Amino acid sequence: MPYHSGSKRRCPWHPWYSPPGYTTIFFFFLLFYPNSLLNAPQLSISISISISISISISISISYLVSRISYLVSRISYLVSRISYLVEA
Repeated sequence: MPYHSGSKRRCPWHPWYSPPGYTTIFFFFLLFYPNSLLNAPQLSISISISISISISISISISYLVSRISYLVSRISYLVSRISYLVEA
């Protein structure tokens, strides 16, 4: 099955999108902690929340795109197998 090896080769995203919570917590901490020593914590909270939300949304969108492309490849593989069985 050469198609399955191709779909396995397209999996280097796995360590990148698997912990979206860690990246949001890291960016939240990175942006909130140094500004909390100043006198404007609300601004840093809003900035860090907006940046972490945008990062998590982009990671989830890329995850959905990768899952959709994987499903499309599996469906095309099944269609090719069915057409091969019909012709045989």
